[in-house]
Amino acid sequence: MSSEAISDAHSEPSSVNLSAEKDGHDHSRTPLQASSSIGKRKNRDEEDQGNADGRESKQGKCDDPGSSRSSDLETPPSKKQRSQSGEGGEDRENTGSGDTGNELQTTCSTGKRKDREDTNEDAAKPLVESPSKRARVEKSEEEVPSSPRESDMPNVSGATDTSSAATCYLFTLPTELLNEILLLTGCPKYVLAMARTCKAFCNLLLAPEATRIWREVRKSYVLVSRLNQKVLRLPDPPEIFSEARYASFLFDSGDCDVNCGRETDRMYASFALRVRICGHRKCWKRSPGVEEIPADILQHSEKVEAIITNEVARFWKLDQSDVTWPNALPLFAHQQQTQAILDAYPDLDNLSDEAKAEFERLKKRKKKWMSFCVELHEWKKSADKEYHLNRYENDILSKHIATRHGWDLKLLLETSVFGPYKRRKDLLMENINEADVNVMKDQIEEDMLSRLDKKSRRTSEINLMQNREDIKTYYHALRSNKYKYPILPSLDTFRRLPVISMLQSPDLNLSSSETPAASVADSLRDDKVIINLVETQLKKWVDNAKAELAVVLGVPKNWKSANKNVLHPVERITARFLCTRCKRMDHKYRPDEGLDFAGACLHECGEREGKKKGRKVKMGNLVWDPRSFVRDEKAIKVLKKAVDIFGFAEDREGANCLKGLGLAVICKSCDKDMVLDARSIAGHSRRHEDMEISRPSLETVTEYLGGYPYQYGLAKSLSGFGGFSEGGKMEINRTNFGCRHCLRAKQETEAAVASLQAGDAPASSANSAASAAVIVELSTVARRMHDLGIEGPLERPLTERLFNFNGLRSHLKEKHGLEVIRDEDLFCYRSVEFVYQ
Repeated sequence: MSSEAISDAHSEPSSVNLSAEKDGHDHSRTPLQASSSIGKRKNRDEEDQGNADGRESKQGKCDDPGSSRSSDLETPPSKKQRSQSGEGGEDRENTGSGDTGNELQTTCSTGKRKDREDTNEDAAKPLVESPSKRARVEKSEEEVPSSPRESDMPNVSGATDTSSAATCYLFTLPTELLNEILLLTGCPKYVLAMARTCKAFCNLLLAPEATRIWREVRKSYVLVSRLNQKVLRLPDPPEIFSEARYASFLFDSGDCDVNCGRETDRMYASFALRVRICGHRKCWKRSPGVEEIPADILQHSEKVEAIITNEVARFWKLDQSDVTWPNALPLFAHQQQTQAILDAYPDLDNLSDEAKAEFERLKKRKKKWMSFCVELHEWKKSADKEYHLNRYENDILSKHIATRHGWDLKLLLETSVFGPYKRRKDLLMENINEADVNVMKDQIEEDMLSRLDKKSRRTSEINLMQNREDIKTYYHALRSNKYKYPILPSLDTFRRLPVISMLQSPDLNLSSSETPAASVADSLRDDKVIINLVETQLKKWVDNAKAELAVVLGVPKNWKSANKNVLHPVERITARFLCTRCKRMDHKYRPDEGLDFAGACLHECGEREGKKKGRKVKMGNLVWDPRSFVRDEKAIKVLKKAVDIFGFAEDREGANCLKGLGLAVICKSCDKDMVLDARSIAGHSRRHEDMEISRPSLETVTEYLGGYPYQYGLAKSLSGFGGFSEGGKMEINRTNFGCRHCLRAKQETEAAVASLQAGDAPASSANSAASAAVIVELSTVARRMHDLGIEGPLERPLTERLFNFNGLRSHLKEKHGLEVIRDEDLFCYRSVEFVYQ
């Protein structure tokens, strides 16, 4: 098998696409911008086997041993071309710079490669002479609308198009002057970027006459000469590379071969294998993106001598080794090339003379290619070292400049003027110039002042948010300590205390105080002075609230008592308030629909009734004002009656006793006498103008309940005020609730019927009570048997009508005219499955 056939086998689509070109080019970008966005390249499928002089492929020329990797500029031949050249055994000639120029010109104008059949053309022939080529270019231009038409391109030979609205002034320069400008760029990648900008520059720079520009720019691209250091230049390209293609090979971008999906401008990590790795550290910790040479092949060292391998050990690691070919251990190669060598030379001992000569030629080809790649690796290593050294020097110069002008170094590097300037100098491996800084000084000053103002505002916002959050956390900690702080203002009012207002200021600097602290939270926890100030101001606020709300109750503002057991009028159980600005209530006070002293202090106005019926209007954060409260007359009257009936004193002990009575009150103002919990008296009073209550006997309470226990807090939990579990949500839709008003009406009707049937015979109270007690007891047992798993209630039909919770609310509103459902309005046939709050 010939070397051409091996090369064709290597260059099949298995080669990884390292630098695929983009579909189009932005003609408005500058050459430097274009250099950073050079498109991706397609894989090369055939080797270059000639030079610009048209020498034959087997007459001492150096084949491209990297053919397993696609060339950056070569267009892959069609299958028919490969079959003709491979099967016929004809030697293909190198197209030289002219062939490369056609490829790059087609790439720049359309961004797509087309198959070419010009392998026998003269290397020095001018560009774009074939009509068929021109037709293909124009066709591809129609496929990419963003590319300019050839007729619209300006004349770069010196003629100007005055009719063009947007003319690039570079096109107006004579060609000789433009060539001199390109020679002064000093780096081939800038010339390459210029060729990528538009079709006109591509034609100009890929013409045979432009070879001098590429060559001179490459030779002038040297590392900065330093004391006792050898100046390294770019190695001369091998015969398989034209100058333009050599620049593309070195400076083009491409995809990372570690399958991270990123495009990178970094050079090849391995020039021999054409493996590119981006700058992310994760990619340098993985495999290099190329196949390992099998161990059985490594045992045949003679075969490895013909396979292109890595030119440097550990090229895929950040800590690369200095060991290079031929001392570096060959570990990686492209699978297609390895397999082609194995298929062509299965047994080296039984080769024909022609096969041996071909194998020796492959070994020489590898030696030339690997030597060239080692030179490139050494140059790249020196360039990287020079880059980091120059960057370090620029960092030192930046510090000196910042110190000389009194600037903050970090802020200086963040500016939109000096920051990009320094990064550009680092990229060009040039030192920062003091003269440039003097020119940019005014802009730097303006940018720094703007950034300082922005940073100050941002810091103030962050400090304010953090301080307010610390104050909120501290406030909730005080709320949780109800024994020490039974009365507290609302959070908004708490923030208005002088010491708290000072602590949440964004300009507060706690580190300058006598007791240094890292934050407001630390000060409120550890600084005794601040803690005492907070307690003092809280006590002062509470005392003022007592005096102001006492006036609302009709008590003198300066009311005082020497007896510590006598409560202040606003702290008594009979002190109730209503807000005149809104109807909002915390969920704790919603059943009562009124506020005690602690609730009035915590009150924050929320919504009020709008002008239109049913519309709520949100109120802003209004300042707490005791004058916005009035006496809750209904609640005060009924609570005073309850205290008088039970004979409790209006002190803390009496209030606790009243709340702990339980089912001890009968409302006489309802249509049917209703049993109430002592804690529900204030809320129930909303239904009557002047509520009358009485103290019932235990027998009366038991009779009125009708066998269905009274559950305090049930309506509140079912209404969602206190929250409930998922099981509680299911209880709402369960047909398990009955109306106590209907139950009481039924009880009275049954009692009247029983009285008529008895002939209006009077019965002793003792017998009636005993009879009622027996009935209640049996009813309770019968209706609760199902809770114990007994089928007692199912043996007889249910006489009371049951609803789900929402249905019961509709029933109470429609039949009894009750808008708000309360505990005394309902009963449960079965016990509910959630805990009441």
